[in-house]
Amino acid sequence: MKVIINRIENDIAVLELENGKTVNAPLCIFGSAVEGDVFRIIADKEETASRKAKNAAKRKDLFRRSN
Repeated sequence: MKVIINRIENDIAVLELENGKTVNAPLCIFGSAVEGDVFRIIADKEETASRKAKNAAKRKDLFRRSN
């Protein structure tokens, strides 16, 4: 998904989505971005799977301790 920094208001980036809608996000997550910059947002499937596995292991350990 591509997002464009439509404008900057104080510390808020007003992002235009591909469908034309706008959403607000903290400007700090975009580094030194300026109006008109385009960003791609992609899912990191490997990192997601790794985190899910770690969380599952933590839950399993917590339930084991409580029994």
